[in-house]
Amino acid sequence: MFTAVDESNKHKMHSLVLEADTPIRRHIKIKGMANPHDPTWKQYFEARRNKQRTKLSLRCCRVPKGAFAEA
Repeated sequence: MFTAVDESNKHKMHSLVLEADTPIRRHIKIKGMANPHDPTWKQYFEARRNKQRTKLSLRCCRVPKGAFAEA
């Protein structure tokens, strides 16, 4: 925990985010023969990109437990 002065010159207690509160993000391997420059694989890479965007949009609203805890 630490204190910091805010805009109104008041001291507030804050706690740091714990490393254990950060979720583990796994990656999905790209198929071995897939080539992003080959037009035959265009649908495959578009589907991957759309899936990743969906996951990112769902994750952006998640705040790690204790991230903004004030004492």
